[in-house]
Amino acid sequence: MTDLYTITVISVIYFISCIYASSVGSGSLLVLPAMLFMGVPATITVATNRMARLFSSSYASKRFLDKIKITQVNLKEILIATAVGTIAGAMFVISISEALLKTIVIAFVVFAGLFVLLFNKKGLKESKPIKIKGRRLIDFIFYSTNGFYRVIAGTAAGTFVRIYSIVVDGTDFLQASTIASVLSAFAALIPTIIFIYYGLIDYPLAISMVVFGIIGTHLGTKLAIEKGNVFIQKLFVIISFALIGKLLFFP
Repeated sequence: MTDLYTITVISVIYFISCIYASSVGSGSLLVLPAMLFMGVPATITVATNRMARLFSSSYASKRFLDKIKITQVNLKEILIATAVGTIAGAMFVISISEALLKTIVIAFVVFAGLFVLLFNKKGLKESKPIKIKGRRLIDFIFYSTNGFYRVIAGTAAGTFVRIYSIVVDGTDFLQASTIASVLSAFAALIPTIIFIYYGLIDYPLAISMVVFGIIGTHLGTKLAIEKGNVFIQKLFVIISFALIGKLLFFP
């Protein structure tokens, strides 16, 4: 059983992560190392964080969907693709070099941050989606792989969805955040059920994280909706390069 001090510290950190993660993603990169540092076992860390993400992402989805209309993507199709990936990720354990995984993540986040800096008008308003042969298949591969990746590792999965939505689907930042929040909640559902079945969740810690997370998510989505795309764009750049520093210097 996790002690009250550990629960409080982790919950406060989770609260902070939810403020920015509801807009730009990558909240787990702050929370997971903190949980491990505080002595929570790795399996309990992953499972408990996943359950907390289910509730905070669901709340973010509701907040965004009440205000933001998704016009650039077929949400049903990408949810199906995500479901395929999360089921595969929950059923199979894939071994990958942690160094290779870190390199891939850093490369993608560097690309994302530089893209936003160099093409600073992209994502401020909707643009035309990229039209190429086999787009639906490409979308399916991306979203199913992203769903699989969320379960196996999860590092910056929401950030990947946001940049894909902006670059490929032509969404603005608010739509991209809405899509990512919906997928995050959906992708957390199946693993959470499995983790509950195997008794891997620390419920006192999870309940506290859920409460703090919903408050943080409320503040984060409120800021995003009120401040708009320019605010999210700037926050995206800050978090992207903070993420690079975290991965490079504090693995």
